[in-house]
Amino acid sequence: MRILIDIAQDDSALAGLLRKMDSNPAVASMLVMAAARQGDDQEALKRSLEGVAKPVFGGLFPAVLHDGGLHEEGAIVVGMPRPAQIRVISGLSRPAEVVRKKLDAVLEDFPVDGGTLFVLADALAEQIGPVIDGIYDQFGLQARYLGGGCGAMDLKPHPCVIGAGGVHQDSAVLAWLPEQESRIGVAHGWAPISEPIKVTSSSGSLIETLDWRPAFDVYREQIEAHLGQAVEPEAFADIARSHPLGISKLDSEVVVRDPFALEEGGSIRCFGEVPTGSHVRILAGSEEGLAAAAGEAVTRAAAEPLSGRVGCKLIFDCISRALYLGDRFSSELAHLTEGSAPVAGALTIGEIANHGEDCLEFYNKTAVVGLLEG
Repeated sequence: MRILIDIAQDDSALAGLLRKMDSNPAVASMLVMAAARQGDDQEALKRSLEGVAKPVFGGLFPAVLHDGGLHEEGAIVVGMPRPAQIRVISGLSRPAEVVRKKLDAVLEDFPVDGGTLFVLADALAEQIGPVIDGIYDQFGLQARYLGGGCGAMDLKPHPCVIGAGGVHQDSAVLAWLPEQESRIGVAHGWAPISEPIKVTSSSGSLIETLDWRPAFDVYREQIEAHLGQAVEPEAFADIARSHPLGISKLDSEVVVRDPFALEEGGSIRCFGEVPTGSHVRILAGSEEGLAAAAGEAVTRAAAEPLSGRVGCKLIFDCISRALYLGDRFSSELAHLTEGSAPVAGALTIGEIANHGEDCLEFYNKTAVVGLLEG
């Protein structure tokens, strides 16, 4: 497995990396993780992908990770020793039933059985949940899953998902490497500060009511009781950064949801679906707890040894963890990058993975580690 990085702001950085990998006979396909600023010039980005003979998949992210460093410029290309079969699903903000039909049609001739399936999606797409559910319904535990949400920190719609020779918006890319062995670890480190609260009305990622009351009213009351101080709507962004929601799941860790917008009538918008009838708990975290969880994700990934050497430790870590920790994020990075395996990764807007026998999930505020053989 080969890893190349160029942290230059120059739009040609990615093109040079792709040319080098494309000419390497040991590389059969390429995973691209580029800082979102590489997409400022979409035409230059498209030109970078033109003429590349080998399959390319990946995305644009708020930042990229290499060894112990975080970079908001440049790109990383991971050269895979095995070829990828790639599919693109577009129009992910259309009604759920329409998206599911499109997904089913795409998966009909996508014979995933074993190996590793990368799933990369536009984080602003409204129907990521149905796509994740549909993939798992079709393939179950036949493959290991790894990926994340693509996009930029401005949270504005941009083409950000790379696959099938192009850059796509409101889409997801599936890249299956049939013989790529991997091990996945997932952990978050957030702890509950409330009892379970019923989601009594929601629509996709929008929570309208909790316990039959406006969602923000209940959310604010629980946090005020925990902090011992008043919480005003104007402070929502700061409070939400440190107090995500956790969806209770049977036999697994809670799935974290990141609230990012307060909407009309006290509704709360999250990254990822929050189903009506589910139960959520309000969470809080600490530097020590989050850093320890990052280390736990590495430990879980390494619990079942690969048959060969680790060619790459691939990290998808949530951008909101970095925003919450600020300068202290270096502690989390140290846990994630510890060891001798080559490291590549990205700060994502949501993480996509399954751990062990757990279902495939779209996570928020979570650290995901994949150990790739090769």
